[in-house]
Amino acid sequence: MTTASDSNAEVGNSGPYASHAMAYWRAGWANPIPVKEKKWPPRGYTGREGRNVSGPDLHAWTEGPEAAHNIGLRMAGTVGIDVDSYGDKRGAESLAKAVADLGELPATWSSTSRGPGQPSRIHFFHVPGTGTDLADAEQRFRKAYGEDVEIIHRGHRYAVVAPSIHPGTGQPYRWYGPDGEPSGRVPERTELPELPAAWLAFLTEPEPAPVSTPGTVADPFPPASMLIGGAGTKSRAGGLATFAEQVDRFRSLTTEGNGRSNLLAGVAVIAGRCVAAGFMTEPEAHRTLLDAAQANGYQRTHRDADTQIRNGIRDGKADPWTVVPDHLESTGQGEQAAPGWTADDLTDVLSGKRVRVVPELAQRQDGVALLYRGKEHAVAGEPESGKTWFALMCARDVLLSGGRVLYVDFEDDAATVVGRLLDLGVLADRLRPASGQFRYVRPEGAPRAGDVLALLTFPDGPAELLVYDGWTEGAALMGQDIMSQDDIAKWRQALVKPALTLGTATLTTDHVVKNRDARGRYSIGAQHKLAGLTGVMFTMEVTKTWGRGSKGVSKVLITKDRNGGLRPYGKADEANLTHIGDLVGDATSGEMVSLILWPPFVDEDEADDTNPIPSHLRKPVAAVVAALDGRPEPLSLAEIERRAHVRKGDVGKALAWLEDSGRVLVERGLRNAKLHRLAPEVDGQSGQGESAEQ
Repeated sequence: MTTASDSNAEVGNSGPYASHAMAYWRAGWANPIPVKEKKWPPRGYTGREGRNVSGPDLHAWTEGPEAAHNIGLRMAGTVGIDVDSYGDKRGAESLAKAVADLGELPATWSSTSRGPGQPSRIHFFHVPGTGTDLADAEQRFRKAYGEDVEIIHRGHRYAVVAPSIHPGTGQPYRWYGPDGEPSGRVPERTELPELPAAWLAFLTEPEPAPVSTPGTVADPFPPASMLIGGAGTKSRAGGLATFAEQVDRFRSLTTEGNGRSNLLAGVAVIAGRCVAAGFMTEPEAHRTLLDAAQANGYQRTHRDADTQIRNGIRDGKADPWTVVPDHLESTGQGEQAAPGWTADDLTDVLSGKRVRVVPELAQRQDGVALLYRGKEHAVAGEPESGKTWFALMCARDVLLSGGRVLYVDFEDDAATVVGRLLDLGVLADRLRPASGQFRYVRPEGAPRAGDVLALLTFPDGPAELLVYDGWTEGAALMGQDIMSQDDIAKWRQALVKPALTLGTATLTTDHVVKNRDARGRYSIGAQHKLAGLTGVMFTMEVTKTWGRGSKGVSKVLITKDRNGGLRPYGKADEANLTHIGDLVGDATSGEMVSLILWPPFVDEDEADDTNPIPSHLRKPVAAVVAALDGRPEPLSLAEIERRAHVRKGDVGKALAWLEDSGRVLVERGLRNAKLHRLAPEVDGQSGQGESAEQ
């Protein structure tokens, strides 16, 4: 058996991380990281400022030496109460004291390697948002109730979970359901109960402000509402200048008792108005204010600084300025500048702080991410080419990773769209308003100013993905001409730009010209559709017809990748085109039961020296082909699993790829059993040189 401590273990499809990282990702645990034993996570992915795990990260780790490592979950919107109660550890006693004071904790999912019935385990709960400030939670708990209980949160530690192996005892970690019984599945993050309000208030309570004494500087600032005034008109230059001035003013205040709290609240509202106007993105505003709070020591004495900032930005977005696009704002040097026509501050870029832009949202089957955060994307194709299914697949992946989606539908209705998401495995609870994850809109006219921003703003933060289903129909609804460069620019200004300012990715479905030779690299309408795109332009080409009772297949091509982060994962197809994958939708039963974007299928006569089988599936594919090779009768899944000497779960994945690529044929046996046999052209082959693992 391969364990996490086998440093020379084969990688690609072995080890706890390789076998389960994607399962955790899809269950809403957004940050599964590889951990060598228990103590060595990847650098830069832990702590308060640690990076989030992206699709390319998952792909690289499951294909690299990290594949054999244990799997750790970094918290996001969750908290783990880790009770140590063995030997001289007294965590169970400490927890009992807290329960007596704060109230009972609800039954929840827990994880341990010490077996059933043992008090030593991590209990997991949902907490609001991803930035709930728990920096002092563990210290407060120990001070009040005793030792040997740790509070795991985003800024502190991570939880090692199944199927990892404890390096000290050699025992596997296991999940236990709310009933206390062992479970063999990964729990959905949405299944976790809320941490009770009394517990959350205790763990997040800020340190009391120092009591004023004679000689303390008087508060020179009035309440925030008086400081910032009501929303008026602002140009870009004026808004940013106001924000910068007040941030500098706040940063300069380094002692208590001088109105810092009021000033921070006011500056956060100004930041929210800048975000609503499109002068900056919400992550930029939040980071600037948090940096200032750290620089002047405010965050050390006010643990709710992060919450203050978020609440202020929210209030500012709800009360935006009226932007005056043709207004000239003084630069302070006797010159006049139009909005946006001022030099950018290049300090961060030149100091090396610029972050490489990579896709992070929605995944191909092998973990390669498809969409960039805060960028505009489009997918175009002929009718019934699967473009809406592609958009739904992206929405599903974001929802299952715990993200938020706004779906604006110009073509269909809620019953169809929501029904399809349910068919694709999205739990109904994720789609209900109370979840704070999903909103569906069927517009009947053009939006008013602020409508899109309001819909994108969820209780726990902005949406990660905004889908516009039907560009042509939406433009008609808004009285726009898709052949007009000006109208396309108006579409972007009204519907796309508000999302990009929040760091939200947009994906718009569109039509193409019927004549493939005449359509070029973009969809129906003016060329500005493609030229203005800041993310990826996908095009769908049908290779097998989509519809009820059939298995549709479409080739997914990239015609533009503005940032260059996705093309390297595809295969050159034609000039300026990259084959990034094949979307396969199985509706043979009448409803869509499976929707997978595979890495590009490659015909054997096109392959040359390139193996057409995805690298992570080569061994199980070889094993399945060997099990079927030469058999006069078709075999069931159970029979193939008995003959193929690889993990059962890998057999199913290999069969799915072989079926979807036409290398295995499916027949129906007794009681409608699904049987498999090799296609004639595959008979006798074993996966392009890979031998089955014995």
